Amino acid sequence: FYMPHQLDFRTRLYPIPVYLNHHGDDLSRSLLMFDKEVEPGARGMFWHRVQAASFWGLDKESLTKRNEWYATHRLLIERSAEDPCEHTWWMDADEPWQFLASCLALTYPEYAARVPIQSDGTCNGKQHLAALGRDQDGAKSVNMMPSEAHDPREDNYADVSDCLHKVIAEDASSKPQAKLASKYLGSRKDRRTVCKQPSMTWVYGVTPVGARNQVKGVLKDLGVPNESLFKVSDYVSKAVLQANADSCPAGKAIFDWLEESSRRMMKAAPYEPVSWTTPLGFPVIQPYRNMTS
Repeated sequence: FYMPHQLDFRTRLYPIPVYLNHHGDDLSRSLLMFDKEVEPGARGMFWHRVQAASFWGLDKESLTKRNEWYATHRLLIERSAEDPCEHTWWMDADEPWQFLASCLALTYPEYAARVPIQSDGTCNGKQHLAALGRDQDGAKSVNMMPSEAHDPREDNYADVSDCLHKVIAEDASSKPQAKLASKYLGSRKDRRTVCKQPSMTWVYGVTPVGARNQVKGVLKDLGVPNESLFKVSDYVSKAVLQANADSCPAGKAIFDWLEESSRRMMKAAPYEPVSWTTPLGFPVIQPYRNMTS
């Protein structure tokens, strides 16, 4: 069967079937296999091993470490594939159903030939900015530059969280909200969590209010009291947006150029939406309007 898709006004593709698609949950993804078999070969089996380790929860480790993880867990993987009801070790994985599909692929050749190998980008918006500007530093931070397989995987959100840590430390002596933020954002893991969503949406033009709302939920879960939540969220969100600009200066320059270009286009033709045609021939129209009465 086929998976029909629709495009939104930006040419983003979305699957039309709601309950079973490759953008779905762990169970949905685990059920999908290619109709036509493709012999994976040695290189393909390497990626099956990497994928199994990723589904287990090691997606931040290097490719080499993930490949080695398979070797030390091979017997458990094969037992899970042979009798998943009896050997339930696979249920402890971060993505258990997709991990079980990987176990089948690593045990039976007919599955290896049909189970999809998934690939995910690192902060896609920043990848596009790095490519547009031929920015090697930015490209390295989002895993776009060639590197040895044993090198640790770059973590852009952790880089931003380190910038945030410096800003908070500098402000803690003079700003009470920074001092309070440092109390609840003491660990790198918590700082990374608070940085992740604003960092993903920074490149898409998230507003300060939008970023504040993204940060507020995380800070509330970390225990920031309600009476201080607004001020701390406002401070942290602005600091995260600034940290993104500081950690990606070439991308920020391109971002500013695009914004300025849009402003000039709107000034030249104030009643026409900003629009362009992609190399594929798809017309992109930005139908954003300010409503007045």
